[in-house]
Amino acid sequence: MNQLDTNLAIEIAHLYKSFHANNKEIKVLKDINIKIPHGKVFGLLGPNGAGKTTALRIIAGILEPDKGEVFINGCNIKKNKADIQRKIGYLSTGTQSYPIFTGRENIKLFGSMYNISKEVINQRIKELNNVLAFDDILDKKCQEMSTGQKQKINIARTLIHDPEFIIFDEPSNGLDILTSKKLMDIIKEKKEQGKSIFYSTHILSEIELIADEIAIIYKGEILICADKTTLIQQTNTSNLSEAFLAIIEEHASKNEDPS
Repeated sequence: MNQLDTNLAIEIAHLYKSFHANNKEIKVLKDINIKIPHGKVFGLLGPNGAGKTTALRIIAGILEPDKGEVFINGCNIKKNKADIQRKIGYLSTGTQSYPIFTGRENIKLFGSMYNISKEVINQRIKELNNVLAFDDILDKKCQEMSTGQKQKINIARTLIHDPEFIIFDEPSNGLDILTSKKLMDIIKEKKEQGKSIFYSTHILSEIELIADEIAIIYKGEILICADKTTLIQQTNTSNLSEAFLAIIEEHASKNEDPS
């Protein structure tokens, strides 16, 4: 790719990724192309196993694609990985906190990795606590926490360095309804601050609340990318849930094995 759109926060061009298992090639991503403007929430919606996590790991610079490129703020992540990753906050489905450390110690540890001063880290912990309400678990060891409590700490450590680009992969896993609502509030606030958010989930209600644009991924392919209203209109349905099912079913019917 020679010409880049400088108005884009994230640009993903022709990504392919396969894995090998039992002497078989499993194609996980097939020619993925996505463009995300600055200050927008982009939703990646798909069933489990659709390729969402693999795509996000590549975007965050953790996994190498077989083919294709990822540009963050116009910079190729392959060539500028260390600099770009300092600007990214990435929460994956496999994110783990150190079990023998307290919540506060975990957050401070990750803050220190970004060379943030103790004063700034403490201030940001207070700010995040105002929204996530984790004061009661901050000084509790993570091994003693519930799944939802650990996820609060994981969200806080993802945001502690005030990243310019936020990549969330199923961030509401384990969260109760109230905390999930607070997570939506955080995302809306970050968007207002001009941050760019890539939000991957299989939960339609979350995408419906926050996403400016939605891509539907199924079996490694992007089937459509549009705003919610366009998705509903193009499928002649009444809501996002119906539109999602209609798009998946249409694609599946076109690709049925005739045998």
